[in-house]
Amino acid sequence: MTGSGGGQQGQIRDNFASAGLNCGLSQSHTRASFFLLMFAMATLTAAKASSPNGIGDGENSQSETAAQIKALWNIHSEMLADTTHTETGTIYARYSSRYQDSIIDQVRTCLEFASQHGIFVSLEHIYYDQSKTGRHEKRPGFQHMRDCLLKKQADTLLVFATNRLFRKSNKCLDFVEQAVKEKKRRVVFIRNGIDSEKDTTWRRFLLFLSVFDEFASEMYVEHIRAAHVGKFERRQVTGTLAFGYCGKPVSEIANSKGKFDHEIVIHEQEAHWVKEIFAWFVDSKLSINTIIRKLNETPNVPKSRKGIGQWTRQAVITLLKNKRYLGQWDYGATEAVLLSSKDYVRQIERDTPLRSQDFEELQIISNEQFEKAQSRLLELKQRYRKSKNRCGTIDRPAQILNGLFFCPQHDRSLIIGGSKSQYLMCPDCQRVSREHRPLCSYLRRDLALQVLCETLAKLIRQDDQLIPRIVSSCQQAVKQFQSLDDTDLVKLQQRKQRLKNSLNLLLRQEPESDDQVHDLESHIRERRAELTQIERQLAACKNQTSAALSIPTETEIQNYLTQLEVTLLNVAHSGPPAEVDALREILFQLTGGRIELYQKGERIKKTGWLEGRFSVSILSQISREFSEFSNKNEEKSEIKLEFRKPTLHDPRVQQVWSMHQQGMLGKQIAEELNCCRATVSKLVKTAADNAGEPLADGRTRRASLKQKICRVPTYQKIADEVVRDFKQGVPLARMAEKYGCSSPTVKKAINFWYQSRDLPVPMTGDNREQMKQNAFEWDQAGMPLKTIAENCGVSDVQVRTWLNEVYAESGLEAPDRRKRRHLKNSESPPV
Repeated sequence: MTGSGGGQQGQIRDNFASAGLNCGLSQSHTRASFFLLMFAMATLTAAKASSPNGIGDGENSQSETAAQIKALWNIHSEMLADTTHTETGTIYARYSSRYQDSIIDQVRTCLEFASQHGIFVSLEHIYYDQSKTGRHEKRPGFQHMRDCLLKKQADTLLVFATNRLFRKSNKCLDFVEQAVKEKKRRVVFIRNGIDSEKDTTWRRFLLFLSVFDEFASEMYVEHIRAAHVGKFERRQVTGTLAFGYCGKPVSEIANSKGKFDHEIVIHEQEAHWVKEIFAWFVDSKLSINTIIRKLNETPNVPKSRKGIGQWTRQAVITLLKNKRYLGQWDYGATEAVLLSSKDYVRQIERDTPLRSQDFEELQIISNEQFEKAQSRLLELKQRYRKSKNRCGTIDRPAQILNGLFFCPQHDRSLIIGGSKSQYLMCPDCQRVSREHRPLCSYLRRDLALQVLCETLAKLIRQDDQLIPRIVSSCQQAVKQFQSLDDTDLVKLQQRKQRLKNSLNLLLRQEPESDDQVHDLESHIRERRAELTQIERQLAACKNQTSAALSIPTETEIQNYLTQLEVTLLNVAHSGPPAEVDALREILFQLTGGRIELYQKGERIKKTGWLEGRFSVSILSQISREFSEFSNKNEEKSEIKLEFRKPTLHDPRVQQVWSMHQQGMLGKQIAEELNCCRATVSKLVKTAADNAGEPLADGRTRRASLKQKICRVPTYQKIADEVVRDFKQGVPLARMAEKYGCSSPTVKKAINFWYQSRDLPVPMTGDNREQMKQNAFEWDQAGMPLKTIAENCGVSDVQVRTWLNEVYAESGLEAPDRRKRRHLKNSESPPV
């Protein structure tokens, strides 16, 4: 595929046809233009022929393409040197496959059209994308072209064909409608003969062609898929191979793209390590993190085919789940679905693969070992879920310290991890053994926030000259503001525009990993802070009000510093607030947004700690709150923080020991101090060593306490009400139903009430005697026997037995209940 010179083009519909161009210049001028263009085409053809890729594989570098475009543009500018042009234009070109190279052809055609119609296109307004699909909007060249067009930096957009702009009909129509209707720009698709200014029927042709482009792309997909299925059934390579397999050429004849068909075979060296990984995981019961470290530290292990080549957790888990190691191969297990609203492709799993086939000769792992691996993966997943649920009640906003702490060795920010997600760690350090890690210790999030806030508050408090220095800085800022002229304002405007362009480019970038996400957020935050500062300066220059020239008083500065110090100390002692955005901005502002960590102490568990370092100028950071033109070049001082565990000088030691002596449980002390129980245990042990007293075992101490658990038991809560009902002779079953508990709980509540008051606990017989007496009184009052049984919670027979015993003991004659019931019925009025 040649870059220029009328050879085979990159796309079926991209064939150049000069007859379709409407020449609006004179015949002599056209003849001169023709010879100039032929000279440029010959030059570019010679350059193409001298390329090491003789077949034109489309892998021209960016510099080569730019040089060829510049040669064409020089000819275009010479052709328009003696003519007057009334329009300015911009050009966009694109090709999607790395085996195509039609950028020069497209640009040449667009420049020829521009020369014939008097449209001047500057070199800066020629945009192109190499090896970019037309389904996405996030293409660098397209984004720059759209900004140029929508900001009205050019009057006309020249595109070779509709399928160069988009491969989706709705996106193509939306973009052109926005450019033509809203921005009043002209759009020309040269190859298709569509011009938004020539007639009113261009929308119909654009709609038809864009729908056809989308249909053609889908048709090509089906053709490619059919070819892939045939190659898959012949055990040939159709895509990226899993670790442990490679391709072996099956013929010496290359296809039209210069590629050879390959047969899938086992890569012996990689297959050996696949077996090792399964053996470590299944037989040796090694953790996934240990396997990752062994793979990254062993020198002769091949690199992973995912990401940057290092072995990661995702790479190991994917390998352990891959059924291809059993010889079970699938084609089309997932489907690439374009999410138009988010402009990216997501792989969605199909219900059934398009093709499935067993290749016994490609099996590396036995069925038994693979099933054991899947069982252990499921077990680890369930165990992780339980651990995650247990820590779900811990209220520590995770995002407050994200992107603030960095590992200088790997130049990346720390991420959340560890037990209960309460630590910050470097993921790159976790991939090597402990003795080789730059950061061996973990950083507790609550400890990091506490130490950082206390240190910043101390820096503000201990500087006695801070307030006078802020006043002096504001005075200098006022002088700088008064000395500004028009040249300075123009420079500020230019700087503002450059920052906006840089910020727009950053917002369009798509990070591919967590490292890139944190780095991108850091750059965006810096650009926005600087842009806000410049906008405030420009606003102050335009307004020129007395407020912009005012100097804060020492009282105003003192109130601000006091409020800032109180906020930091409250966070250090009470934990982060519910809304962390304001606090996060304060921390990033005072620290510069980057705290580098270094390992200190021994590389033994529970003996090392981390030291944080950052450079900051408290004066310049706080002065920005009072002056728009504060000096940013103030000398910065390096601050060092030690994130260490409690020591003998920890102020909480005595407080924890006092609570411990009062009989409080460890969990209650932890809730009171807003820390974990492990910290309380260390503080109690430290206090006992300082006092020289032996520390009792936890179970022994708990047995001696009156309150053995933090939550008040149910039987203690209902003890008073239960005893009140018990004295009235209410049955245990009735009380259990009333208080929503069991009969044993009611008995336990009665025992607790009497024992806590040093009273003898009543026996069950006492309650029975009370119910007998109540039944006798109710019977004397004429209550039916069935009602008495319901009140006592026993049967009719039991109540009759109790009444006979009471009447016999009292020497009275038991009444004839049948006669009493007959008399009662006879006294009632007839129905």
